[in-house]
Amino acid sequence: MTIPAVRRLIVGNWKMNLGESAAREFVAALRQVLPFDRIDAVVAPAFPCLRAVLDAASGSPLIEPDRSSTSATLMGGRSTG
Repeated sequence: MTIPAVRRLIVGNWKMNLGESAAREFVAALRQVLPFDRIDAVVAPAFPCLRAVLDAASGSPLIEPDRSSTSATLMGGRSTG
């Protein structure tokens, strides 16, 4: 029996500690350093930073998951309307 490889999940929730500019810079840095081939990642920015983070994460595994894996999406979880 083969045991599947375990993928780590990294979740970042920074509440109100970053403004829009700092949030964009943070997501840009995450895109450069996180090993998305080995981990899943979720970011949960404060509401005022959502648009900035969505724009900064566009095209990355943070927002557009590989449909053949379990890569996480921005904010994670199911849409509740």
